[in-house]
Amino acid sequence: MCRQKRGIISAMLMLLFVTMLSGCGKDKADVTMFIMNHTTLPAEVVDSLETSLNDQFKDKFTVDVVVAPTYSHQKLMVEFMVGEKSLILAPSEDIQGYVKNGGTLPLDGHFDSSQYPTGVMDGIVVKEEGDSKTNIVESHLYALPADALAGLKKLGLPADGLSLVVPVHTPNAEQSMEVMKVLEGN
Repeated sequence: MCRQKRGIISAMLMLLFVTMLSGCGKDKADVTMFIMNHTTLPAEVVDSLETSLNDQFKDKFTVDVVVAPTYSHQKLMVEFMVGEKSLILAPSEDIQGYVKNGGTLPLDGHFDSSQYPTGVMDGIVVKEEGDSKTNIVESHLYALPADALAGLKKLGLPADGLSLVVPVHTPNAEQSMEVMKVLEGN
């Protein structure tokens, strides 16, 4: 009987702990930037980035920065497939695969592709004609190499080997582009 009570109390405490960790009660930000790197990022760098972006967009929208504690190809795949992230900063070699499979939006209309030649790749674009949709492979600027983003480097984020993209499932492409412009720093 006593073991059963301890088990129930343990389960309730575990549930409470998981609920606290999941951020229940926290308002969802308008823009969420997901960062995955092969190394961990110091919390103060992440906090500095989030604070800086929220200060920049104070009267327009809110920004949340989420960092994966460890590198996981499976977690990155989930974020591209079904995640609702606005921006993803991840290793360039991973980004290339998601671009080729249509996981990112073209950036040509917002950024000068001649400034980011390594971000120009062949990727799938969905063309709509009437009621039908067709996947077409086209060359566009899909990724901004992090080492070319002055605003990102200024905030102390590691940039080597990372690229910044807007996933196709972004909740608001225009807000995502606005944040990218700030991170570009030009």
